[in-house]
Amino acid sequence: MNPSDIIRGFGRPVAYYPELAKHLGGVSSTVLFCQMTYWMDKLTSDLGVHKTSDEIEGETGLSYEEQRTARRKLKKLGVLIETEKRLEHRIYFKVDFHRLDEILTQVFEKAPNGESPFREMGKVHFGKREIPCSGTGESPSRDEGKVHSDPTEITTEITTEITTEITKDSCQAEPDESADPAEVVLAHFNRVTRSSYRDGKTTMGYIRGRLTDMYSADDLMLVADYATAKWLNDPKMCDFLRPKTLFGPENFQEYYQKAMKWAESGRPQCVNGRWLMPGRDINHVSKPDNFVPAGFRG
Repeated sequence: MNPSDIIRGFGRPVAYYPELAKHLGGVSSTVLFCQMTYWMDKLTSDLGVHKTSDEIEGETGLSYEEQRTARRKLKKLGVLIETEKRLEHRIYFKVDFHRLDEILTQVFEKAPNGESPFREMGKVHFGKREIPCSGTGESPSRDEGKVHSDPTEITTEITTEITTEITKDSCQAEPDESADPAEVVLAHFNRVTRSSYRDGKTTMGYIRGRLTDMYSADDLMLVADYATAKWLNDPKMCDFLRPKTLFGPENFQEYYQKAMKWAESGRPQCVNGRWLMPGRDINHVSKPDNFVPAGFRG
């Protein structure tokens, strides 16, 4: 068997629309967008499709960090809607095709002299303007938001002009040189809690478990910051500053919700079990009011 024959066992190559990459933030975000588009006509929930990071990586080849960056870009553009169900430990993804139409309409309107911003496209009347359409002469608009094409089943002949077949390695248009996010979380945890936990299987299992739930490394580090601010100087609670307590599946959601509120409040200090308002000096002692109202003896 030749090494190249092994590729045939990898499954279907992923198809995406390269012309969208410049408008959706790059190759990785476009790959993720096209894969989510594929699932939109197979929904079983109004919230969208539920996918874990492992499932997305298996379908697209995108690593967790690549997914995170792509999701952030697509959400910022407004074309990807995420609904978090914390109790279910699930995130649902849904494509906003109306927002995509707005973005592409702006692209068409900015095209000089009615030229197509996309290659190999004809023209069609869209509103009051003539805009490009597919080579079949059909409008690029969607029929009631339903997907009628399966980008994973497009053949090589068809994809010559409108798609590009990619592998995991070719998704590296935006190379991520950062360290393993789980290692980043552990290093941050040890630094702020003044601990020295090693990257053993058990410790990393708690951290990776939350990352698999689609929490980000920043989310975990925020929880570490919050718990440290609250417990580090408390003799009774400081022993609970350990990965198992903070990142275990039983308590993490509650700690994360509290950590977000703490961050929104300006990350106040905790003194003697009480949160101080931001800007308050814990060493400040108010001066007594010696004013004597009229009619009273001094």
